[in-house]
Amino acid sequence: MWVNLTAFMRDMPGENGLQKEREMTKRMLDGGVYLATAEAFKGEENGWYRITFTVEKDVLLLGLNRFVSLSVGLTVGLLTQSARRHRS
Repeated sequence: MWVNLTAFMRDMPGENGLQKEREMTKRMLDGGVYLATAEAFKGEENGWYRITFTVEKDVLLLGLNRFVSLSVGLTVGLLTQSARRHRS
């Protein structure tokens, strides 16, 4: 299953989509989550990640819970950055 995470990449460091995707992947790995990247599957657009269900159910649930925790942090970061831009 593919998930579009491009909204989370917009404010990642990097000069292009590939660099931003790599930075976001690094941050997810630091949080204990590995999702396969568009780059790995020769995707047409960076920021799409593949969720693979070929693991045991408890491992999948652990990974999904970690992903949800990370995505909440990324969302808060996006909202904070947006608010700062609107104040300027």
